[in-house]
Amino acid sequence: MAVENQHSVLIIGGGMGGLITGALLSRAGSHVTVLEKNAIIGGGLQSFKRHGAWFNTGMHNFGGFGEQWALSHLFRYLGIKDELHVLPVDPEAQEIVWTDETHRYRLPRGREAFEQYLGTLFPAQQEGLHRYLDALYLIANSFDLYYLRRSQTHPDSSVYEGLTVEQLMRQFIDDEELIRVLSYLTPLCGHSIDRVPVSVHSMLSVLYLDGEYRFEDNALQLAQALRTVIERHGGQVVALAEVSDITVHEGHVEKVTTTDGREWTADKYIASIAPSVLFALLTEDVVRKVSRRRADSFMVDSSALSIYIRLKENSFPFINSTIFLPVPPQEGLPSYILLTTPPVQQQGQWAHTMEILVPCRYSDFAQWGDRPAGERPQDYQTYKHQRAQEAIDYVSRFYPVRQAVEHVTVGTPLTIRDYYYSPNGALFSQQGLFMPLRTRTDNLFFTGQSILYHGLCGVPLTAILTAEAVSEKDLLTPIIQAGK
Repeated sequence: MAVENQHSVLIIGGGMGGLITGALLSRAGSHVTVLEKNAIIGGGLQSFKRHGAWFNTGMHNFGGFGEQWALSHLFRYLGIKDELHVLPVDPEAQEIVWTDETHRYRLPRGREAFEQYLGTLFPAQQEGLHRYLDALYLIANSFDLYYLRRSQTHPDSSVYEGLTVEQLMRQFIDDEELIRVLSYLTPLCGHSIDRVPVSVHSMLSVLYLDGEYRFEDNALQLAQALRTVIERHGGQVVALAEVSDITVHEGHVEKVTTTDGREWTADKYIASIAPSVLFALLTEDVVRKVSRRRADSFMVDSSALSIYIRLKENSFPFINSTIFLPVPPQEGLPSYILLTTPPVQQQGQWAHTMEILVPCRYSDFAQWGDRPAGERPQDYQTYKHQRAQEAIDYVSRFYPVRQAVEHVTVGTPLTIRDYYYSPNGALFSQQGLFMPLRTRTDNLFFTGQSILYHGLCGVPLTAILTAEAVSEKDLLTPIIQAGK
């Protein structure tokens, strides 16, 4: 029996947050329209095909897909889990971490194996390592929604509130090499360990320790599956529909207008874009000054150079692990380069592609920021390719990459800014801003990367909360039941 539509919902932004929120609301009976500014939907799930191979722009690896986690239950509830092609990462060397050109660590899956491995290599740090991991799991346990629980109080974890990852580590560990190893996830947090909040790091660490996965072929498959859910329930996802204006009257959104002049109306509206981007579309009287100032000040300079390599046939072995290569410390930037050889379905011995994520600053490329993609001058092209070739040369000290390269495509912080709609090309938008789901406008809500939770496992949890607020329905209970 078809579910009666209760109201119409318009979502600004067709990234992961907007699509999952839209799929949940469609499943709950709302008529959903998603407007996406780009030709390709998905935000961080966007993928592109070049030289006959797929490349992922953002979602390289992810945790939380195991049966005990909310992500697995959610995708089963939406009816798409069995449609997704994913590959578990090698459990014996889930991460390969280099701290210099001679010291390599093959970090295994699971807390017990992880602790035993590093404890054997750092015997004087065994007790501190154990206590550090206890703290990580205690903090992670306070995020109830990850464990499919309604909010509870967690007084034991409150002692760690406000700490950075470095401050937490140094409470228990005094070996600089071990601290360096344990900092491997900084590329997934977008900052150096002295700036990453323990709340972000602890949940990522626990999710990845309990199991890491990779999309086969491309991450775009998830965005397409979510689009199908929305369309199956009578909704629509509209690409090349950039919102240029939001009309608000007496605290109520009346319509949005796209750059092509079309006007769109709905009962309720959801912004799945960075708060600073949304606020720029609203007049001064609609947004609290303190909210606008906070969003405008939360503009990081940390970004990345994305290097996509088509490999020569049978030239480089497929490595079913995430590889982290050290870079010299720079203030505010992650301390590792991330390297992967993405899998395809029926993956064999040889890798087809390689993706390298190199920490860099948005300000390094800001001088070309006023020129649109495809119209940037030759000096921009020369500079980004020079940076990419330097990175390939550096990576080739660890692995024989240079000789395997057939084609190279390079993305910069400007690419991230334009295609993720992310201020200053930040990899994770305005992550850590922690905005409320409801705005002071009575029918406008937030969802997405910048609001509550982080990453592929976190954004769907924010989507659940937003969808519940918009639909005024309990959606968590049926999601839990779907996983049983």
